[in-house]
Amino acid sequence: DYVRSSIGGRITNAFIRYKNELISLQLGRSPVWWGQSWNHSIIQTGSAPTYDHVGLHLNFGHFQLEMLAGQLGSEILYGERIKRNIAGHRLTWLSKGGMLLIGFGEQIIYTGIHRGMEWHYLNPAVPYFFSALEGDDESLNNDNSILFATIRYVPKPHLSFFGELIIDDYQVDDHNVQDALGYKIGADGSFDISGKPITWTMEWTTITSWTYIHIGQFSSWQNRGHAIGYPYGPDLRSLYFQADIWVSKALLLNIESDWLEKGSNTLATEWGNADNKNDPFPKPPVTNHTLLATSLGWYWKYGIIEAGWSNYDFPNKIAFSDPHSKADGSFFLKVQLFYDFGFDL
Repeated sequence: DYVRSSIGGRITNAFIRYKNELISLQLGRSPVWWGQSWNHSIIQTGSAPTYDHVGLHLNFGHFQLEMLAGQLGSEILYGERIKRNIAGHRLTWLSKGGMLLIGFGEQIIYTGIHRGMEWHYLNPAVPYFFSALEGDDESLNNDNSILFATIRYVPKPHLSFFGELIIDDYQVDDHNVQDALGYKIGADGSFDISGKPITWTMEWTTITSWTYIHIGQFSSWQNRGHAIGYPYGPDLRSLYFQADIWVSKALLLNIESDWLEKGSNTLATEWGNADNKNDPFPKPPVTNHTLLATSLGWYWKYGIIEAGWSNYDFPNKIAFSDPHSKADGSFFLKVQLFYDFGFDL
């Protein structure tokens, strides 16, 4: 948010962490990634703007319990500051042989004028639904929780299958409104061709029309104009493929493609999930996006130089406002420089 002479920046990582075999405690700012898709998780993607939070991991046997409490970017409404907080907990189980990983949990965004941290959302044994019932009217109107589950199955080395499921709103009673759900299924792995390593991933994603969107003040799943969950927002179907091959020890060839069937709902859409159970999905008008990028990167001691062609646009444009597909692409040159330093305390 700080810009001078058309140049802006923001600190991405700044934290203190304590870790041993049983516990990990972190205080500060860093990416949060909850899911099984490396780049396109529908739970918390990891590519959204980072936020300050407290994270606790507890390891016991084949289980790990994780708790999260943080503060997102605030919003302004009628001159008043609306504070936006986030919390979550999840339980993950890893099988003895390491072939199966299963996790489930819930997360919540809660907002309000000058609203502080709600400590009952840190209780891992009480579901957020019951915690919200114990709050005041403000918390009831401005809480948006999501249940989720993840799975990964590794039948053999260098091959795995994974899935993600989110439940934002599910109608137990017979109401004439749509469920707000999302799921992802995928596979990834690696193999060699003539001694050249290749890694790949393929994913199919469906996010229903009203998932991530909420009636409360600024409680939709976004932070600082970017999606917290799936990078392209709600109301879509998507097929994603990515592969790279080491042409030599220093040269990496990358190919990435994303096909989107995107409806008219975005993360900026006002909530209107009422009397619409039989409406088409995705919600018309529908825009098809065919995105493709290919590049060749040279890895050396002090960085990476990458050149290629792409018609990818910023994901937040599709997630929030842009109904038009991008047909033209451009060549690009990308340079990353590395320098590591450290000291012991």
